[in-house]
Amino acid sequence: MPGADDPAPTKLIDWGVLSPANSLGAKGAGEAGATGSVPALANAVLDALKAVNVQNLEMPYSPARIWEAIHRANRV
Repeated sequence: MPGADDPAPTKLIDWGVLSPANSLGAKGAGEAGATGSVPALANAVLDALKAVNVQNLEMPYSPARIWEAIHRANRV
């Protein structure tokens, strides 16, 4: 039975493709970890605003938009 210390032979082939979007050919890296932050923030803000009957709020969230949404929800 092979163990963790008996890996199969592996050959790594790098097939770099330059980006046509800029003169350097550079591509972004590392942004994947940040993609969940916007939905998490949106859910947290809307969860906090449930107490004052706000059920929908368009991005970007600003103090003025939040204040307006609170007043609009309480007028209905």
